[in-house]
Amino acid sequence: MSASDSPAGGSPAGSSSGFGDSLNLVYMKLGDFDFTLDSAMYQRIEEQISAVWTSHQSLDGALPHHSSGPGKRRMTLPGSVHRDQFGTLDALDQLREMATRPEPWPLISSGAVQNLGYWVIVALSLKHEQIDMDGLGRHIQFSLVLEYYGDRLA
Repeated sequence: MSASDSPAGGSPAGSSSGFGDSLNLVYMKLGDFDFTLDSAMYQRIEEQISAVWTSHQSLDGALPHHSSGPGKRRMTLPGSVHRDQFGTLDALDQLREMATRPEPWPLISSGAVQNLGYWVIVALSLKHEQIDMDGLGRHIQFSLVLEYYGDRLA
């Protein structure tokens, strides 16, 4: 699924629901990327919703706040790959490649096959531990930060 496709349209390849069988369950999709135990799996979802407030000093010296509208909506997906047990470097490479492309991605949760709208990747961090002879970690923690783009492409 590319960013120009509708996130709600049709079933992705692989199964009738698009979310895999019980052995390779897709927990969430971001564009073409499937969060599974076999690829890279997030461990929790952290949401941050902000508001924009301004304040101007009044004649009596008070600083009343006035809403300037909604702020940013962010989601952080921290997770890990254990190369000897589950997850792959290819999955992290795919996330890295997606993070370098300046485009919004459809985000779909598998629980109720819910379209969560379009999101942009604003950050991807990787932390390698238990470094192997190849110079890469056997245990790699990642944190993917998404920012809400909207319900549809502009």
